[in-house]
Amino acid sequence: MCGGARASVVFRQTDRLYRTTEKLFAVVRCERCGLMRLEPQPTPQELRRYYPETYWFAPDRSLTGRLEESYRRVVLRAMSVS
Repeated sequence: MCGGARASVVFRQTDRLYRTTEKLFAVVRCERCGLMRLEPQPTPQELRRYYPETYWFAPDRSLTGRLEESYRRVVLRAMSVS
């Protein structure tokens, strides 16, 4: 966004939540402005594979729905720590 050309890898990770791919993604941080992004950026065709129609959901109030939401939160928290 800022036009900076240098970025450093913050972490590499695959899709642990939905397992839509085994591809390893690199999240990089711009050394000029701090913006974090995927490197290289996925194409629109790749994004369709990684984001299934059920990617976001509204959990119901059942025990199963609450457990699913808890699991998603644990996975997302673990990804931010990795």
